Amino acid sequence: MRARYDAPGLACNRLASAAKARHDAIVIHLSVAIGRFLEALFYAILRVAGVLTLAAVGIAAVIGLMFGAARWAIRRR
Repeated sequence: MRARYDAPGLACNRLASAAKARHDAIVIHLSVAIGRFLEALFYAILRVAGVLTLAAVGIAAVIGLMFGAARWAIRRR
């Protein structure tokens, strides 16, 4: 009796395989969407880290120039 329901070409099998194909397509689209989201998140984190790094280097350079100018002014007296 089980073989009768599993026979290829029955309408219920075609509907089940179509539903499975739709489900697989949705799962694939979902995994692509999650992958793109994680990629965008990764690049956003890198962008913020790069801006913070450049800001820190800039601040350090300004402090270094100010320190050097102060030392030069003190020696000149």
